[in-house]
Amino acid sequence: MSLVGERILSVPPLATPDLDKLVSLTELCECEAVELFLERVRLFQTDFSLTDGNAIKVATLCATEYLQKSLSMYHQLEDKEGLARVFSALGVVAQNQGQLDRASNFYSQSLNLWRGFNDSHSIAGLLNNMGVVAMDQGDYESAKELLEEALTITQTLEDKRLIATLLTNLAEVAIHQCEFEEAELLYEKGLTLSHELGHKVLIGSVLSKLAEIAIHKHDYEKATNLYYQSVANFCEIGDKRDIAICLEGMAEVALAQNQEFNATELFGAAENLRESIGVPLLPEQRKDRDRKIESLRANLGEKAFKEAWIAKDVFERIF
Repeated sequence: MSLVGERILSVPPLATPDLDKLVSLTELCECEAVELFLERVRLFQTDFSLTDGNAIKVATLCATEYLQKSLSMYHQLEDKEGLARVFSALGVVAQNQGQLDRASNFYSQSLNLWRGFNDSHSIAGLLNNMGVVAMDQGDYESAKELLEEALTITQTLEDKRLIATLLTNLAEVAIHQCEFEEAELLYEKGLTLSHELGHKVLIGSVLSKLAEIAIHKHDYEKATNLYYQSVANFCEIGDKRDIAICLEGMAEVALAQNQEFNATELFGAAENLRESIGVPLLPEQRKDRDRKIESLRANLGEKAFKEAWIAKDVFERIF
């Protein structure tokens, strides 16, 4: 209001869910933004509760709403550091929703601001995220450049967790470029660091990626064993999204060995798990999966296909 003695006070927004970390339902309910969301919804639907099926959607909705409000506030305050953090968080939201162009734009805006602060850790983290987005867009050369720049920065910071993440992301780029020996070497380095850190998400992710390389080498027994180890890690932390990814990988192993009924069971179990947590395949992944499903349907016949697809005890029988 431009009054004498007036001060602008920066009032921080409510704490929002960290979409990089899929926390438990209990932890999500304790998040300030989610608490307020539930309070509002229960005014109209008294029995509304968080479930595995709606948790990610609720978290994303809360994060988006409060991040947009924060963005407006930080613009008014000309708080560049606040803007950098919000742009980065909005990038994560967009990336999780599969809006890759928007994610890249948000990350770029955040990166430009962090470069002004010369914040090496934030710069490296954003370069990593941008590299993953570029990889998902099929621009593997750009992805490699971004990830290698991030790795160079991170090695000076001695941040083992981020180094392990970057090594595994570079390995995935190498796979896309059919450089399988390089990919395996990078994954092994990342796995060693992940074990040192005791980071079960990274350990499980790397094991599943090594399984993909084993499939490429037609070593199906090794691939299956690696997927079992990966699922064991994810089960310990309740990471259903990555369990679904492993089931899809195991379906590929079965498919490679012409075990069509088993492959259909595994694809069906993975789809059921994805639906339960509201995390669908990306469009290109779904297109590839659906092509395989239609082939399985044609080969098995409708009756056998349906029996396999809706099998309820797949996970229990395998694990």
